[in-house]
Amino acid sequence: MKKIYFTGKKFIMSLFMVVFAVIALIIAAAFITNYSSDDDSMNVNLYFLNPVTNEISSEVRTINSGKDTEILERVLQELTAGPKNSNLKRTLPENLKILKCTLVKSDDEGDTAEVDFSKEYHNLTESQELFCRASVVWTLTDLDFISNVNILVEGTPLTRANGQVVGNLNKGNVIVNPVISPEKTDIRKIKIYFADEQAMGLISEVRNIEAKQSQTLENQIVEQLILGPRRDDLYPTIPSETKINDIRTEEGICYVNLSNDFVAKHSGGSSSEVLTIYSIVNSLTEINSVKKVQFLIDGEKISDFKGHLDFSKPFERNEALILDE
Repeated sequence: MKKIYFTGKKFIMSLFMVVFAVIALIIAAAFITNYSSDDDSMNVNLYFLNPVTNEISSEVRTINSGKDTEILERVLQELTAGPKNSNLKRTLPENLKILKCTLVKSDDEGDTAEVDFSKEYHNLTESQELFCRASVVWTLTDLDFISNVNILVEGTPLTRANGQVVGNLNKGNVIVNPVISPEKTDIRKIKIYFADEQAMGLISEVRNIEAKQSQTLENQIVEQLILGPRRDDLYPTIPSETKINDIRTEEGICYVNLSNDFVAKHSGGSSSEVLTIYSIVNSLTEINSVKKVQFLIDGEKISDFKGHLDFSKPFERNEALILDE
């Protein structure tokens, strides 16, 4: 058997190559570890409403890093999802959608994030809009590549009451604790309908409400129906868990967009379903401009309500169900 001996320079050279290989492996492992922990993720500040202090407060969230446009998209997704801290509240209502976000490059003032909201932005109250705007602006301008935020609604630049375009927003012109002026209200008398004790029909209840200028009367009527009757001899018709996504009237048809709880939490039964639907329809058609009511569930038309009523078409007023008139 042939033996191989390492002597002199050959031995030293072999030892050097082994040591070099080990060092190279250590450096490569360190680089991979560093890349995974530092370059694949990053911490960002998301701003939500702190109801105790009535200002926006930050919540640190870890997201995957990447290109600037990818980071921007991920941050907005996290902001839309809402806070994980139970002491903070979301600033973007669930029905408000971000249609598109574009990063506009600039060599002079830094990049601008153009955030395009759905038309529900115009339904925000003064306080909701101020906190929503502050939350988005402070969150995005915390990113080192964004200097300004430009808000659009359905592709149209946001304007002030005088028609002037709001333009670029940043931490210098958007404060975290906006002062909210009292909302103007007036007293409005409404007539709404609830079920009678025997569930045979509907009985009206007249009440005075503070009609807010920031909300439509249709929205407030359905809110009152969800709250339930004040009289002991009347019974609620809508599950209390129901949330209003959106209510609008167009060409005599009132589109009532409710959460899925309206269907899922309802006890069912043909009589109960009829009273539920027409308590809403008859209440809304007390408004002169409302002739019919079309129901939507989470923004979509559904074929039927609990298997008994056709939900694909608008409902007209049914006075035969009213027992006290």
